[in-house]
Amino acid sequence: MESYEPPSDTPGTTYYYVEVTGRSNGQNAKAVSNTVGVVVRAEGEPGYENEPVGIIVSDPVAAPVVTIAAESDGRKITLTASGW
Repeated sequence: MESYEPPSDTPGTTYYYVEVTGRSNGQNAKAVSNTVGVVVRAEGEPGYENEPVGIIVSDPVAAPVVTIAAESDGRKITLTASGW
């Protein structure tokens, strides 16, 4: 399991996904995760007081081999990828 802490100091929305490539049985192989959006609100923006950092999780992909999840403590976001 790997994790990444994206920056949360610039307002805006950034989307993340995981792509794993390699070789399996002599063939090139690739797995792509679902998508997670990280929303960083500017001070004074509606919703800032209750949730300065938000998370948008996409619907699961049809047959995910890799899954990305997100957690927030209100200021810091941690993205965690698992399943490979």
